[in-house]
Amino acid sequence: DNFFRPYPGYANVTLTDNAYSSNYNALLVSLNRRFTAGLQIGVSYTYSKYLDYTGNSANGSTSGNGVSSNVPVYLPLRTWAYGFDAADQTHNLVINYSYQAPRLTSNKLLGFVANDWLISGVTQFVSGLPQAVTFTTVSGADLTGGGDGQRVNVVGDGSMNGKDFYHWFNPAAFALPAINTPGNAGKFNFRQPGVANWDMAVSKRFPIASEKRFLQFRWEAYNTFNHTQ
Repeated sequence: DNFFRPYPGYANVTLTDNAYSSNYNALLVSLNRRFTAGLQIGVSYTYSKYLDYTGNSANGSTSGNGVSSNVPVYLPLRTWAYGFDAADQTHNLVINYSYQAPRLTSNKLLGFVANDWLISGVTQFVSGLPQAVTFTTVSGADLTGGGDGQRVNVVGDGSMNGKDFYHWFNPAAFALPAINTPGNAGKFNFRQPGVANWDMAVSKRFPIASEKRFLQFRWEAYNTFNHTQ
């Protein structure tokens, strides 16, 4: 790249430019049920798409020595740098709830243990984040001679949707690009696994002498069903 510099004898000259943009579009829906008959529940859902020009090294581009590059110098800006933002998550469903269990018995002794239990929690189902596939060569050879580096060639569907713990993406969908070619991959090539998380709590108050004084038993569990996140 030094042979192409307009000012011989100087290395990088930094240019700051407000030339890039991002856009976020979403459908937001919420549904709430106020506390009635012991139950309160709220549901919120977001369906969104977040696109931008990359400004970080998450775009997965590398030169032959594995050095990440950002905004392209020679290649078309939109083709190389525009696409999903690293924080894009298509679906985001969150449910919160609180349920006051009914009294099971009128017997004071049994009711001291069996009555007035409260179950509450927050549940989330969220799409995975975009992920890029990068590469290096065993020899460390520079396959482009400088410039904007290379990305992998995408030759198939990279997503396997987490069919099992060891196969979150399809490695056969990616191939080494030819010498002096940029590769056809975009900013991101597949999505990481999503989140399916349950945080729950069970509690009960035990009155002492009067309703104003009580002891509380509370059991909280995060990722209650031990789902791999």
